[in-house]
Amino acid sequence: MNPAGFAKFSSGSYTFQLQYQYDPDTMFFINNSKGFSSGGLQSTVGFEQFSPDALNNLEAGIKTTLDFAGMKMRLNASYFYGWFSNVKVSVTTTATNPTTGVTNLVVVTQNAASAHVQGLDMDVTLLPTDYLEVGGFVAYTRDKYTNYPAQRQVSNNPVTFQAIDLSGTPFSFVPKVKYNLKGTYHFPVDTSWGDVSMTANFTHTGSMFNVAKPVGNPDPLNPDVSGIVCYHTRTAANGYGPLSADGKRTPVDCNPPYHNLDLSVDWRDVLGHDGLNVNFAVTNVTKNTQNDGGCYCNNALHLTSPAPQVPRMFVIKLQYSF
Repeated sequence: MNPAGFAKFSSGSYTFQLQYQYDPDTMFFINNSKGFSSGGLQSTVGFEQFSPDALNNLEAGIKTTLDFAGMKMRLNASYFYGWFSNVKVSVTTTATNPTTGVTNLVVVTQNAASAHVQGLDMDVTLLPTDYLEVGGFVAYTRDKYTNYPAQRQVSNNPVTFQAIDLSGTPFSFVPKVKYNLKGTYHFPVDTSWGDVSMTANFTHTGSMFNVAKPVGNPDPLNPDVSGIVCYHTRTAANGYGPLSADGKRTPVDCNPPYHNLDLSVDWRDVLGHDGLNVNFAVTNVTKNTQNDGGCYCNNALHLTSPAPQVPRMFVIKLQYSF
């Protein structure tokens, strides 16, 4: 038995791929790969280490260039299916400090689950003219834990837990649908000026679960052990006080969908000076404030700590390549 603060891990990874060149512009492929993330240590008595987790992924797809409505088009598309084992998850439990004898609630990492993940992704680029390039991507993901024994705190004094089965629960902070639209216009200026272009990049991220809870409601009479509830109506019946019970709909276990828009202007080889580039960019043009993650630990730790979006920023970059 290894002492606390010491651990030794080993795992392996590989990639195996077959490609078939159907014609000079079209290629089909199938790929099988396995990878892992490292194990680690943590300073909690009884939970001093966690092991690597592994993902075995199978993917098949196509890469092609073709003419579409008189325009040149590049298309990449694929389907993937992955087997996730020994998954590392954050678990709320109790731990006793051996020095003070005090027992506290802690959040630790454990290898507690196995899972499947599958989906489709596709990106397309169109060249309508010599000056304009438009395109985008779409990704659709379905994931769930296939085996996830867990526990949930049901009382504070004394601290007690209830065993729950999170099998079938989707991953947290993984949107089912995400897509992007992008366009770049190259201004038709004389080549002695260099290359001046403007790019708009719009990204939409679908709704995401922000907590691991059972699908369904294991105890309808006890809201503390309810299943996933994406939204609540702010009413007294749902536990909201007189100042907040305004009847509006509010997210609980899900982050609402959101979008971001970024703009940039790129001037390369300024006034014919090779290697001299200027870039001006604006991020989050629409001032989106929707959360993009965080700790939604209402039941376990009685706190919520959302991660805000990148704010609107103005960036000017001057670059010279020797």
